[in-house]
Amino acid sequence: MPILKTTGLLLLACAFAVPAAHAESPLTEARVMATFGQIETAVRAKDVSGVVRHFAPDAIIRLVMPPAAGGQTLELSVADYARMLQDGWAMAADSTYAVENIVIEISADGRSAEVSDTTVESMKVQGRTISSRTQERFSVESRSGSPVITRLTGEVQM
Repeated sequence: MPILKTTGLLLLACAFAVPAAHAESPLTEARVMATFGQIETAVRAKDVSGVVRHFAPDAIIRLVMPPAAGGQTLELSVADYARMLQDGWAMAADSTYAVENIVIEISADGRSAEVSDTTVESMKVQGRTISSRTQERFSVESRSGSPVITRLTGEVQM
């Protein structure tokens, strides 16, 4: 009988411990800033995998291009976005990248966040300098204990 009682207590303890073990760590401004700092470092190093590893596999990426670049709206998968970054960086002989005006809004339950910023980029392609400012808005969720981007919307201005 003591074995059954011990087993019962063990199962009861596991029932309470398992949900706690799988609970997501709440997002904080510091954790989100650290993630975006890693992305900025990856962009400066032209490390595509270092950028996209912070995106959920099912993330939605939407870029509104200016009239000078065709005026279209691009709906990209993470793989498409990675190819676009790779192709763009391969063409650029020289580039600069800066992030300005970062605003982070954490939800009351700490499960998600909205981040907005402005990126300022410049690159030299075939002897010509191309500059842009992009107003970005990110949706971030806590998944497997880490901040993960689930949506990026960017409005590019040239």
